[in-house]
Amino acid sequence: MTRHSEHPTPERANAAGLPAGRRAFLRGLTMLPLIGGGVSLIGTPTAAAEPVTDALLDAYSHWLFYERRLLCLERWPNERRAERVLTPDAGAGDFHFPSDTDWQGLPQPSARAALVLSAVGCGWAKEPAGRPRRQFVF
Repeated sequence: MTRHSEHPTPERANAAGLPAGRRAFLRGLTMLPLIGGGVSLIGTPTAAAEPVTDALLDAYSHWLFYERRLLCLERWPNERRAERVLTPDAGAGDFHFPSDTDWQGLPQPSARAALVLSAVGCGWAKEPAGRPRRQFVF
């Protein structure tokens, strides 16, 4: 278990040495070692106050790619091509393709990109300057 003093110190901190501001506080919640519970937000956030830009969508796609890949490697460590494993009918399919609604009438992934990236503490808005944006097809 890491102690608070072992974490990088944010540039702005309050008197207790904790990150200043609500966003920093919420981002810090994702790093807490929780036992027997979780962190819950009051209400159901459905969007973040960020414009949907190409940079945001590229960051979300990039994060999703590695998140799924790492999850599969964790889930099936002895499977040589773990990222090709898909468990059908695991319950999540109804989120994207409910039987009573056309998927195109639902909120699209782009609408939740900033919310998801912010919730997991991904610093997507801090893109390194001078790095060209590339795309790979495989």
